[in-house]
Amino acid sequence: KELSAKPEYVEALTQAVGKAAQVDHKNVACIQDVGTEGAIAYIVSSALEGQSLGEILRRKQAEGAAFSSKQVSNIAASLTAAAEACAKVGGHGAISIESIIISPEGNVTLTDLGLGIFGGAVGEALGARLSPESRSGAIPTSQADVYGVGAVVYELLVGVAPEKGCRRPSEAVQGLSALVDQFVGATTNPEAAKRPTIGQLGPAVQKALSTPS
Repeated sequence: KELSAKPEYVEALTQAVGKAAQVDHKNVACIQDVGTEGAIAYIVSSALEGQSLGEILRRKQAEGAAFSSKQVSNIAASLTAAAEACAKVGGHGAISIESIIISPEGNVTLTDLGLGIFGGAVGEALGARLSPESRSGAIPTSQADVYGVGAVVYELLVGVAPEKGCRRPSEAVQGLSALVDQFVGATTNPEAAKRPTIGQLGPAVQKALSTPS
């Protein structure tokens, strides 16, 4: 509400969501409208059935369960496809486990496309799940999404968001290959230019998660 009271933010949101509405992909939520109602700015997207990946992870943790590498691999495959689709309009910019919806059938949908421009405003809440440049309020890019995918993979495997000096996935989860460590380390590099490209993500994460230790 505070942001929507500023005309410059409403204009930026309208432009960003207008671009996001051009994305037509099965793993990206379809945006139908954007506008304002009094002091509230709103976005209308397609109805989704399911839970956020964050909710599912927290439930698993409460039950003492965890995602298997196979489950993470399946989620990552859909997420990387969604990130590639978002790259066509500049990128999502704020991918996290909270922006991913899993349907009862297991379908993966990335939501909140167009809201990456508010990364600086939500950076404190999402912390290390967002790339350093997104937290600083930079314009969303596909390189920020590379970071987001790496952070999601790490959090699903280890249970916490990646922080500086955090444990390697292979140290936290028995049976993971060092390739997973390399994938997470490369994708979450603080320097965007040193990360892999968005097109390299899919093959890299599948190879890392399918290679035994």
